[in-house]
Amino acid sequence: MKLLDFGIARLLADTEPASSALTKAGSLAFTPDYASPEQISGAPIGVASDVYSLGVVLYELLCGRRPYRLTRASRGALEDAIVSVAVQRPSDGEIDPTAAQRRATDPMRLRRALRGDLDTIVLTALAKDPTARYATCSAFADDLRRFLDGHPVLARPASRWYRARKFVQRHRWSVGAAAAFVVLVSGSALVAAVQAVKAREEAARADAIRRYVVGVFERNRATQPDAAKARATTVRELLDLGP
Repeated sequence: MKLLDFGIARLLADTEPASSALTKAGSLAFTPDYASPEQISGAPIGVASDVYSLGVVLYELLCGRRPYRLTRASRGALEDAIVSVAVQRPSDGEIDPTAAQRRATDPMRLRRALRGDLDTIVLTALAKDPTARYATCSAFADDLRRFLDGHPVLARPASRWYRARKFVQRHRWSVGAAAAFVVLVSGSALVAAVQAVKAREEAARADAIRRYVVGVFERNRATQPDAAKARATTVRELLDLGP
């Protein structure tokens, strides 16, 4: 078990006892790995610092490492990175194989799982500008809950395509059944249409044959006024009368 001191606890009342001086702006009572940019720079701190530190924890839980890769192992290098280096998307960064194994997967598949909503949630919590982060820890937790429930996350621009995709993911069985029904109905309609076309073609062909035969007999009757001779006409002679 590890105990982390984010160094962000403070009284919200106007009057603070002297014992709270360590957590005032400018004091350096915090765990550097989880400190926010404003803590490092000595700027006023508030709930946004909590959100940032929790974002670091989430990044570490997902990737098995912290957000920053340092060129030199020193506190100064870490503080410089926290203040000025852009956080790499979890899905683009290095994944600790152990973190992937805990989820019964490999680093490549884990990156694919992190891509999209989780990237957005983590980067929102780790924004350099405190006003660009989640307004409260509850809002941070709510967005994580929305992701787990398959709903659109609030940190991501809500396009129609994005909302539709989340709806399909959330109701995949119902959507799949509906799609299968539509395909079945469409297929049946297509088969019926093809059969109707064929039936019309057959009817037209039969009508053409009927008109041809009737025409042959009418021409035979016209050329053979004698009924007896007309009846004695052979099939070959009838066909010769055709057009």
